[in-house]
Amino acid sequence: MAILPAIFVAVSAAQEPEATVNPAATPWPVRAIFESRFGDDHGEGQIDFLAPLFGNPDTLIFLYPSLGLSSDIDPGFSVGFGGRHYCAELDAIFGASLFFDRHGSPYGNFYNQLGLGAEVLTEIFDFRFNYYLPESDRNRIDAQRTTQRWRTTAFDEPYATGHMILQDMTTTTTTVNRLFERFEDSMEGLDTEIGALVPGIHRFADLRVFLGYYDFQNSFGNDLSGVKARAELRFSEKFAIDATWYEDAEVVGDDWVFGIRMNVPIFPENLEDGRSPLQGAFAGLFGGHRERGGGLRRRMGEEILRARRVMTSESGFIENRGEREVARKVETKTKTIADDIIFVNNGGVVGNGIRAGSPTGNGTAERPVDAIGLGVERLASRLGGSGTIYVQGGNAPYGEDVSVGFDGTGTGSNDGTGVRRVSFVSSFKGIRACGGYVFGGDTPRPVTNGFDIRGGPSGSVVSAEVIGFEMNGLAAGPHAGNGLYAENVPDLLVNCNVIRSTLDGADAIHLQYDADLVGNVVISENRIVTDAIAADGVDLNADALAFLDVVLRNNTITTFGFLSDGVDVETTGMADVIFDLYGNRVTTWHDESSGTDFEAYDDSILDTIMAGNTFRTHGDLSDGVELLSDDDSLVISALIRNRIVTSGEDADGVDLESFGDSVLDAFQLGNRITVRGEISDGIDAEAHEGSLMVYTSVGDRVTTTAPDAWGHDLYAEDFAELNASIFGGTIATESDSATGIWFEIVDSAVGMADFEDNRIDTLGDSSPGIVVVSDTTAAPVEAILGGNTIFTIGTDSDGLGVISVTDVLFLTNPAGDSNTVSTLGASDIFIVPGPPGSPLGTVIVNGNVVAPPVTGDYP
Repeated sequence: MAILPAIFVAVSAAQEPEATVNPAATPWPVRAIFESRFGDDHGEGQIDFLAPLFGNPDTLIFLYPSLGLSSDIDPGFSVGFGGRHYCAELDAIFGASLFFDRHGSPYGNFYNQLGLGAEVLTEIFDFRFNYYLPESDRNRIDAQRTTQRWRTTAFDEPYATGHMILQDMTTTTTTVNRLFERFEDSMEGLDTEIGALVPGIHRFADLRVFLGYYDFQNSFGNDLSGVKARAELRFSEKFAIDATWYEDAEVVGDDWVFGIRMNVPIFPENLEDGRSPLQGAFAGLFGGHRERGGGLRRRMGEEILRARRVMTSESGFIENRGEREVARKVETKTKTIADDIIFVNNGGVVGNGIRAGSPTGNGTAERPVDAIGLGVERLASRLGGSGTIYVQGGNAPYGEDVSVGFDGTGTGSNDGTGVRRVSFVSSFKGIRACGGYVFGGDTPRPVTNGFDIRGGPSGSVVSAEVIGFEMNGLAAGPHAGNGLYAENVPDLLVNCNVIRSTLDGADAIHLQYDADLVGNVVISENRIVTDAIAADGVDLNADALAFLDVVLRNNTITTFGFLSDGVDVETTGMADVIFDLYGNRVTTWHDESSGTDFEAYDDSILDTIMAGNTFRTHGDLSDGVELLSDDDSLVISALIRNRIVTSGEDADGVDLESFGDSVLDAFQLGNRITVRGEISDGIDAEAHEGSLMVYTSVGDRVTTTAPDAWGHDLYAEDFAELNASIFGGTIATESDSATGIWFEIVDSAVGMADFEDNRIDTLGDSSPGIVVVSDTTAAPVEAILGGNTIFTIGTDSDGLGVISVTDVLFLTNPAGDSNTVSTLGASDIFIVPGPPGSPLGTVIVNGNVVAPPVTGDYP
């Protein structure tokens, strides 16, 4: 569109001869104004006519109709009435105009407005002011209907009836239909500009620069106001180009707008001679600049510069509240929270629907039984052996041995034959309902002697849960003293109980698996206490082809008796057991009572992760963590970020032993180990009898405070193989005869060591930093040391020691880092040759071959 007038000009100029304009003969001719304006995304064209109504040399009254086309809005038109007067005293033209505009919008709406204008034109300065007053109402340009639906549910207190727990609920469904509309409206506002002629080139053309301001009122948001700037180059009275910059692109659709204007006279008198009224109109388009002085009158016929469209604004979506529709639907239902429940209550009426129990009750809420064993029998007889037994607490102790899955013969026991799936849930823990409610959950734990739960082949149970009870030990039978005894139960959950054992040889929880089955056991959030001899907190015996996955999580386990481990696990007979501990707190107070004692025999597999636990032992021969493999078994362990503290003599923080062609793979990460007793190592790892041990410690922090308490004591003998790696650890020994790391391979064993980037401090006499002892003929012993920082201050406390060398290899780590060794009272390095007649080994320290004996500073 922008190039059409230019083509028209070129063609006309080429075809028409130049004519002489005689202003005296036609002082104010009709003028046609062709204008094209365009930007990056917008273009428009305009044709205006300045038609004189009255005129003399100093005054001109005229009509100013116009028709416009645009690339993004419907055609529009304007009709204007204006006047100009030349003031000779001021050599200036003063003008005023009144317009009626009707223009379309991009949405097909038409708007009317009244325009008022004023201008002052001089030889040097120009000033223009336009005000726009719309008269149209706003129009809707878009509409969307939305439907929102939400439900709110109010719950009542749960209650018991029959063999169920129910809860009434009221659901309100709210539906809201809304109408959102977008509107378009015309904008009242103004624009103005003031400019001046640029001196220096006025002999050839008029170049004027303008600075302006616009302000339009937006009824839907922020007003549209800002600065504009324009440059106009007029080659003649008939032809001009300009460029305008707007602070807001919304004013005309682009930041930058370029324009071309042609203002040509029309000569109606030419019709008398049979000529075209446009003959000569386009002559002199580039004919030079305007005349000066009195020639300013020739600007009386200039185009009126004003906004070429009705300014409009758009709203966002606005809700039409008159169209909002709200509907509500209310429904009341009863929800079943749990069913297949046998209710047990040895007290009075409970406010949640449970009545007083009796020996003849049928197990409903209205007629509970008064003993847990009777509840087991009712579960088998009335509910097919599967369901929940809900036991009310806060009354007198139940005082019974609860037999599940078999016919109990002990005092106060019951016939539990036929029970397959059972959940014992107490009112202490309760049953979770909806809306944050709990059925029960606000009483002391029910007190009973204990539970004896048996699966195949000696029982019928395949799944059992025991939640929220206090158990003081079975009173009679082959498992008397155990708080909870479970035998071959495939799925078992023990949660939130207090479990005690006070009988010698009886564990708080004893798990016996000697059948070919797959089992899952979770023991969590219990408080477990034993106060007897050989009474473990949790004891597992797995035999046959049992495949078990056991998890202990967040329990507190305390044992007070001799030979009473916190957790004791033994696997035999090709059993395959995963036994993991997370976040437990285990404390033992007597001798030979380890925090955990895990032992695997007879081709069995034992896999354990211990993470985030605290193990504390106070007795002699009571290790924090004890792992043993024997008889072709496999033990895989991962100790991660545990806190281990031992206080007795010969009580290692971690004790690892492998025998009998077995494999023990032990990985440790970020543990804090403190050993306070004599002859107690932070980690004691020993491989015997052809076994293989792989020991890896990463970032462990080990502290020993007593004599003969080494940081890491690593030993292999009797055809065993020991591969030991210690990386990034911190080792501190604070007494005499307490080596930081001792690595000893003897008696036809094989060993490899890799100790890198450790910090080792020893503070006592005869306490070297690292010692490697090689007294084996099986194979060379390779020890890689690099990047370690070693500091010793005692007498005979060498930094690095190599004893009985037959074949030892020292290397730096792959990065080439040397060890940093500082000693006060001993040698940095101490290498002793083997016995007379034995071959001398090769010793390389940081790339240097040294020949023993060597003492002195570190190379």
